[in-house]
Amino acid sequence: LALLAGILLLGASAGTYRISELTGRLDAAALADPRVALALGLILLGAFGKSAQFPFFFWLPNAMAAPTPVSAYLHSATMVKLGVFLCARLFSLFSGAELWAPALLSVGFLTMLLGSALALLQTDLKAMLAFSTVSQLGFLCGYYGLGAVTGVRFDFLHILNHTLYKGALFMIAGIVAHAAHQRDLRQLGGLFARMPAVGVAAAVCLASLAGVPGTTGFLSKEAALADLLAAVHAASPGAVVALGALVVAAVLNVIFAARFFTRVFLGAPRSDGAAHAHAPSFPLALPPFLLAGGVLVLGLAPPLLNRLMAHWAV
Repeated sequence: LALLAGILLLGASAGTYRISELTGRLDAAALADPRVALALGLILLGAFGKSAQFPFFFWLPNAMAAPTPVSAYLHSATMVKLGVFLCARLFSLFSGAELWAPALLSVGFLTMLLGSALALLQTDLKAMLAFSTVSQLGFLCGYYGLGAVTGVRFDFLHILNHTLYKGALFMIAGIVAHAAHQRDLRQLGGLFARMPAVGVAAAVCLASLAGVPGTTGFLSKEAALADLLAAVHAASPGAVVALGALVVAAVLNVIFAARFFTRVFLGAPRSDGAAHAHAPSFPLALPPFLLAGGVLVLGLAPPLLNRLMAHWAV
């Protein structure tokens, strides 16, 4: 409703609803119009709600009752990215607005830190991944707030990276739940011996989450840090705070990845379900393995990503 109200107010103020026409009409004078500022605030409210930004993030972890393939598709790769996509579409219109950078930077990077911290406090595999997704969505939204200074680059790289490893991890959580009949981190362990292929896929995807070299996650984090450092050198307001937040979140992600892998796949089984877990069938294990392969292939061959980035560049 906030999004609808913002779009209606923007169209009434600018005299058109077409993005191609709005680009030419929203100059500095138009952006200073209180009605346009209010429209932007309402539209961002809609984007924050859709992409689970603070303080609206609670719906995403609560949606984890869905089967894990649904979670992988809707809650990691597609549906929750629509708020991020809206920020991308609006960038050319509103990046010069006074509200744009402060709103996206503060809400996005606060959500990133909060999601990373809450992910470490969870014991349910899907809840852990859900809060980790909240964290990454916060980073993606906050990233567009930096664009007013550095220009938006590598956003497709960050989105692709998150889609590959998080989609696979959600499906791996489903495989673990199917094999061990539970998702509680405290009741698992020792599953690598029973499902080594799934363990390898999980290790690759968690390495990408942690930013280990050789994965798309390393390339994504390297590009993000480079852009943040450029913003710091350009004396962009909030860039130092954003850089500090990203460093803290990166450390928390390493701890998260290590905790996930060691508690699920290493050590001794801590329950009968984990002790008697069975290897998944080939069709069940194939999808996350393919996504993990994408993480490695693109991570080890950055020129392939250069072609994709050039094709998608706007």
